[in-house]
Amino acid sequence: MHSVNYNTLNYNLSIQSHIGGGCETQGAIACGQTVSGALTNGVQMDTWSYNGAAGESLFFALWCNCGAACDADIYNPSGQWVTNVSTECGGSTIALTLPSSGIYTILVHSVNYSTLNYSLSIQSHIGGGCETQGSIACGQTVAGAITNGVQMDTWSYNGAAGQSLFFALWCNCGAACEADIYNPSGQWVTNVSTECGGSEIALTLPSTGTYTILMHSVRYSTLIYSFSIQSHIVGACNGQPISVACGQTSSRAITNSVDMNAWSYNGTAGQSLLFALWCNCGAACVADIYKPSGQWMTNVSTECGWSETAVTVPSSGTYTILVHSAAYNSTFNYRLGIQFYPAGCNDGTITCGQTMPGSITMATEIVNYNLPVTSGEHVILSESGFSAMILDLYDPSGNRVFSMGNSMSTNYTFANSGNYTVVVHASDYSSTGTYSISLVSFGGCAQLTVDQTVIGTNQDGCLPIEIVASSPAAWVSFTVQTPGGYLTNPSVSPAAPFTNATIVPGTNSEWFVTMSASNGVMGDQIIGVLCFTAQSTQSVFTPVILSNLVITNEGGGIPGSATSNGRVVIIANNSLLQVGMTTNRLRGFTLYGKAYGEYTVDYSTNRTALDWQQVVTNTLPISASNVFVVQGSWSNAPLLLIRAKEVGSTQGN
Repeated sequence: MHSVNYNTLNYNLSIQSHIGGGCETQGAIACGQTVSGALTNGVQMDTWSYNGAAGESLFFALWCNCGAACDADIYNPSGQWVTNVSTECGGSTIALTLPSSGIYTILVHSVNYSTLNYSLSIQSHIGGGCETQGSIACGQTVAGAITNGVQMDTWSYNGAAGQSLFFALWCNCGAACEADIYNPSGQWVTNVSTECGGSEIALTLPSTGTYTILMHSVRYSTLIYSFSIQSHIVGACNGQPISVACGQTSSRAITNSVDMNAWSYNGTAGQSLLFALWCNCGAACVADIYKPSGQWMTNVSTECGWSETAVTVPSSGTYTILVHSAAYNSTFNYRLGIQFYPAGCNDGTITCGQTMPGSITMATEIVNYNLPVTSGEHVILSESGFSAMILDLYDPSGNRVFSMGNSMSTNYTFANSGNYTVVVHASDYSSTGTYSISLVSFGGCAQLTVDQTVIGTNQDGCLPIEIVASSPAAWVSFTVQTPGGYLTNPSVSPAAPFTNATIVPGTNSEWFVTMSASNGVMGDQIIGVLCFTAQSTQSVFTPVILSNLVITNEGGGIPGSATSNGRVVIIANNSLLQVGMTTNRLRGFTLYGKAYGEYTVDYSTNRTALDWQQVVTNTLPISASNVFVVQGSWSNAPLLLIRAKEVGSTQGN
């Protein structure tokens, strides 16, 4: 050792090996591990050993402090230089597929022979990585921390080819993070990156297998992160999503800024829906609506309050609604409501002369009522309730006719017959309270009813047609619908003062009936009978459905009208039983059979080991039915099985 120009000097000398992990090595580094060290002398050379396998695909990341430039040279097991990763005042990464198996030597040194601090990490991007943080499932949110700038966290996802997914990522302000997504063969597919907030990407998986998600800092700084995966097709993933039904309002919370809550809705083509969304102040939330094919259709979004959007369902199937933070940067509580406004979902029917009470119990709730009307009907629709109450009226096509606020009324004449819809909600979709709705018809109110009859198969029978009218009804028309094939040869016979009646066949066991009177009818009166021939090889309950009712009063007034359906009980060789409650709330049942037929009734209280005991022998009257009250020793049985059989017959119920 000497001075080149023969001056006095201080010097440092170091010796290091680049094979077998070096000598005086800092230790072994494993895949998925991050190590740190310091070069306290400018000529210091630190060595780390890595036990690698031929074909292993790895990332090597290196960081050193500002004011220094560092280099990590990588040597294969025979001591031959393969590549290096170098950086100055920050971090850097290289990818390397190992050419052979054995002990690799990583030699870390200063490029400009200055002292420095450094960090080194190794990670794989195939098979979920090594020293993985764990697996993430579709519909799940995970969180982690990068505690060293060169740390690389890996998560594995078991995906299927064709799966359509969203990947969302968030990291704290002051940091920029990235999640690289690699397919099962280790090939980079895409990434999602963000800085001081959140972001998402959509990806359709190209193949089946274990995907690797490699999480790292873009600027090699420490950070905390959250990551989630969700599907937007066929009701989402991670088990069954929460279903939301028409007319329902549901509430949940986004507890992690990258959460994506999935809801499913089973829609029918042509439905006209209102979607309402509310979230608390300090947050901006979005509900994205996807078709059964996974294609985005529309969304409803709001910030500190509520919003709504109207949608006509284009096709039948399971729709997915994904609720999330608009910028994936906040947590919040939210409420989601759906309502079907051309005919309502499930909240009841407002009939003539009725006052309907109700309540809005949570934000975004939308309550619907069906309002059947006749063209020309003249009504007053009024409401009262909480201060933010709004009542909207929609026609059968789904067009809004009018809106009115709290404690208002509207005098209106309906232009078309059909089912109108009354929609009640809060004007701000956040207020709650009680209300009532009243309907008064200038033409009065009328109801048309057909009752029940029991007919033996291949025999004729009739149902009485009954009207209850508060104004003189002079003309009636309605449609009759029954299940196909059971009731044939229909006829209508009027009763005074109704003198004329016609019945015209339609399609699929449907008939159109008109009846007219010589003078108007008020009160409760039978105005005729509807008769059929019963045809069935089995005993069966056959409903008789009335619809499209139009009543005209004397003088041409149109009353509010409603129908009540009936049924024909067809008796073939076996009897029929129907359970129910008596008027004084006792358990009971009705036996239907042949008029003047003798039947035995037995019971058992054990489903698995039937022990039938006879209760009664009964001869049915001319009405061919009889009602029995459950009483005595069998009245308190939690499970009660009943059968009936005609005496001398092997068939029964």
